[in-house]
Amino acid sequence: MFQPGRVFPYLTTLCLGFEEESEPRTQSALDQADDLRRLVRCCPKLQHLDLAGAVADGVNMSPLLQLRQLGNLGVGCEGLDDRVIRDVIAKLTGLR
Repeated sequence: MFQPGRVFPYLTTLCLGFEEESEPRTQSALDQADDLRRLVRCCPKLQHLDLAGAVADGVNMSPLLQLRQLGNLGVGCEGLDDRVIRDVIAKLTGLR
């Protein structure tokens, strides 16, 4: 989804989240191990990020810690467990 080397330096808001659908999705927007890392590299100035339902189970969410200006984050997925909340979400000190 986010090609290596591509940068959107002025992008501050990104919504990849899904609203509930009547039929289950077969694939998440961020389903590969390095998808979230590439997103963060492509969009380093994100302030608002909605990933609700867009992250597949097991995807490393620690790259979110590099988004220093992130103030709003929408998350929600089966892979969002206590470890992710403790090791990543809780350390995003700029969230409002």
